[in-house]
Amino acid sequence: MKYAIKEVILDTGIEDIRGKLEETGRAIAGCRERLMMLAAATPRAVEDAEGNPMDWDEHAQFQVNQILEDLAEALWDRRLAEIASESPDQVEEIPS
Repeated sequence: MKYAIKEVILDTGIEDIRGKLEETGRAIAGCRERLMMLAAATPRAVEDAEGNPMDWDEHAQFQVNQILEDLAEALWDRRLAEIASESPDQVEEIPS
């Protein structure tokens, strides 16, 4: 389903707003877990997607940047879902 919130679209996929809140909660927890795993990791030899050797610091920086992007997206979607949940009069369901 898709919902319009003051002209901002929240795409919940096949879930309702409550389901989107749960999904984003899991995504945020997953980002935290990935950051904790990276922080606990021992520097080691790593490779990029093509199998080329990669410096540990570059790898860690890339991973942190990716996690932060994922986190920002999840936080934005969660906030939109919270607004939709708290103010149903401001939400209009868009037919698929």
